[in-house]
Amino acid sequence: MFNTLVRLFMMDNMSTDSLPEINDCVDLYLHAWHQFGEQRFNVEQLIEPLTERETRFLEERKETRGQLDLLVDYGIVSQNDEQYEIRCGPEEDLSTWRDRVESPEAIYQLVQQARRRNRESGTDSLEVLEYEDESFVSLSTDETTDKSDIVTLVADKIDRSPVPDGIVIRSPADQIGHIQQVADELCDAKAMTETNLPCHFEKVASNVRGEHKDDLEYHLYLRSVTESFV
Repeated sequence: MFNTLVRLFMMDNMSTDSLPEINDCVDLYLHAWHQFGEQRFNVEQLIEPLTERETRFLEERKETRGQLDLLVDYGIVSQNDEQYEIRCGPEEDLSTWRDRVESPEAIYQLVQQARRRNRESGTDSLEVLEYEDESFVSLSTDETTDKSDIVTLVADKIDRSPVPDGIVIRSPADQIGHIQQVADELCDAKAMTETNLPCHFEKVASNVRGEHKDDLEYHLYLRSVTESFV
């Protein structure tokens, strides 16, 4: 508690150069946002290995928890028992950050700089899940998502970076029926010729992830039925 109070006392009038600790947390924050958005998550879900690119900051559970605790101190993330939730997304405007975050200008600048670096390198919002030695780009969806939304998301991602083997559609577990229906449309080879994607999909596997019944997430893996996306 004392260390937290000291951190909060020193946050006023900080520049990006005076925030070395929070600077180390920006990649973790962006990873958590791209993976979970506004949904709650715990440390175990966050440190589950996804790609070699991400394991550089997810290998150690203790270090990850420490970074999450610092993000909580700054007001970027909230904590309820073992569950964390992002309070301010990277696409929110600065006025929203001022309402919710300590030292908002400096941290907002760090986040936007990191996002620009990711866009230039083609890694922004590109989360990859591994399943049986294949790589699937993660797409977060909900009950409003339809086939055209998925096509737009995939087209945007493959325009900036080649996609390995397919996609994994992620949604709240209570949306399984809707997501299966959307997937059926994506697997319709004839219908997909009318889109701007050079492929259609086939279902590979599905599972439900999460430890608490209120936070279960459905994953549906779809493989592209072409040699590659490019």
